[in-house]
Amino acid sequence: MPIPVRGTYTRTAVRMISIPVFPPSLDQVSKAEAELEPVCSARRMFVRPKAIARHSSTAMLNEREAFLGYMKARISHSVLKYYASVLCYIVCHVQPRDPDFVCNDDIVQGAIEWTNKYPSESEQQAERRRKIFRGRARSFYRFLGIYAPSRIPRAYERPFADFVHASATAGYRLTTRRFNETLTRKFLTWVAVRRESLSEVVLADVDDFLFEIKERRKSHRTIVSYCQALRAFFRFAEGKGLSQQTLSETIKSPVEYGRHKVLNCPPWNQVRKLVKSLDCSTPECCRAKAIVLLASVYGLRCSEIANLTLDDFDWFNEVLTVRRAKRGRVQQFPLQYEVGEAIIRYLREVRGHSPYRTVFLSLNRSRRPIKHFSQALAETIKGRGVLDTPCGLHGLRHACATELLRTGTSLQSIADLLGHRNLRSVSIYAHCDIHALRLVADFPLTDIL
Repeated sequence: MPIPVRGTYTRTAVRMISIPVFPPSLDQVSKAEAELEPVCSARRMFVRPKAIARHSSTAMLNEREAFLGYMKARISHSVLKYYASVLCYIVCHVQPRDPDFVCNDDIVQGAIEWTNKYPSESEQQAERRRKIFRGRARSFYRFLGIYAPSRIPRAYERPFADFVHASATAGYRLTTRRFNETLTRKFLTWVAVRRESLSEVVLADVDDFLFEIKERRKSHRTIVSYCQALRAFFRFAEGKGLSQQTLSETIKSPVEYGRHKVLNCPPWNQVRKLVKSLDCSTPECCRAKAIVLLASVYGLRCSEIANLTLDDFDWFNEVLTVRRAKRGRVQQFPLQYEVGEAIIRYLREVRGHSPYRTVFLSLNRSRRPIKHFSQALAETIKGRGVLDTPCGLHGLRHACATELLRTGTSLQSIADLLGHRNLRSVSIYAHCDIHALRLVADFPLTDIL
């Protein structure tokens, strides 16, 4: 089984990582804060007097310097200077029509005006500059909290704002809230041309909207996501009395017949070979081994591994605390010996000292927390050449559940381990247990018939 505890830690092993685990000293924190101070000074950022004067005289100086201070720990100094230059153009050319927020249309118009004022040699270069302008502007105004992807019609502004507030207070993940808000915003912008208020929206409007989405050759999963977001919005609107059509019960996700979900997970013996092949000879392999063990032994998601902090490991009591990505549920597991040894080696030889409390940091000089390492880890796994079926980090989570089911673990125990609320989410693993299905097929029926 993937989960049993096979050993205990010695006090020597705990002492070896005592320095990285405990919080940084006040001198380290003050030094980290002092590194952000030069960003707020144009004289420290630029050398030429003309660049210093332009940076200091452009509007929104405090906001731009705060954003640069936020970005300093994430990008290099040369890229930071480029950010500072582009921000000056963004502030000058983006003219929001609404003083309370900046929408995507304002940013697109500002990018066009910027490229027209400073023409490029080719249209391809101009489009590349507009893309950079739009990306930096979205990041800047999103940091200020005034960015909106599109402008909501006035008749729908209040219901949408209440829906956003209710989603935030209901305990949903930030990514889930943003996803539902983006899809709902697109629908409200589209339906405002046909209906003057939310109470006039009927099921035919939703069907026409989804049909147009399908005509754009969007995937089946995209259509299902729109249905989920619209059901959540109309469920809220009906509860507040803003809609009387009971659309939340009539909006059904389309069924694609003949579509069978196949789990892309390797056999457990190949997972063990993968762990042995990661010999920790390089920093990439050392970090990858710790991540692979967390995913295969405990079935953690990528975001759950990325959000692990040093405080989540109780080395004396040998307990691992996991904060689930969905619903914010907190679980505690016994710290398996092999996993703990891999984490200890990573902390000692690769991670080192850092003011950040996140366990897994980037391997470059910035040493910042990483949130998206699935692609890099998939390349490392593929380079080992051990797995017959290429898979990513989520495939190891499936392999853990499949192995637990093969060894006789109940579906309820698997659901508890993976952080699922019901058995419906883990019932798919029953279709992958070929050995158990063959036993059912070979069951004699002579006595029964």
